[in-house]
Amino acid sequence: MLATALFLHVVSAIGIFATLAVEWILLDRVRAAPTRAAEQEAARAFSVLPRIGAPSTALVLVTGLYLTAAEGVWSQGWPVLSIAGLVIIGVTGAVFGSSRPMASLARGGRPPDGRPPTNGLRKPLWARVAIALGIVALMTFQPGVAGSAEILGATVVLGAACMLWPSGKPSKTTNGTP
Repeated sequence: MLATALFLHVVSAIGIFATLAVEWILLDRVRAAPTRAAEQEAARAFSVLPRIGAPSTALVLVTGLYLTAAEGVWSQGWPVLSIAGLVIIGVTGAVFGSSRPMASLARGGRPPDGRPPTNGLRKPLWARVAIALGIVALMTFQPGVAGSAEILGATVVLGAACMLWPSGKPSKTTNGTP
């Protein structure tokens, strides 16, 4: 049973990273869309993300809780902080993620400046990727409480830095037109 749970845990973690990767690709598709129609089509594709991400997150939690209980490693710190990292990823995605803006864009809505909101959505995605990689580090190295706090803290700081980093110059084109 442990081997099956571990297999499902790894597969669900891959599902989480697949969701993040697809979101990254779709943001690029929206940004590069030559027309509003193409933009809307790319934005509609975001509706697949919850179908991958939600079950993957639920399964990684269930199998992670089972594995942690079966192995008796709650006191090591990394399991609890891994869960905390998943919560941070979830909150960051819910508050700053691409689902709502892309749903609005798919229905024809646009921000006041007329450009798709991809730059502002890329930063929270970088933050979630950084924290997810921190969780992988926790599961790989399995440090004690202090080491776990350092790893997760460092990735949260890195994620916050990603979100606060200046965007730079806006694109010279909007929807393929100068």
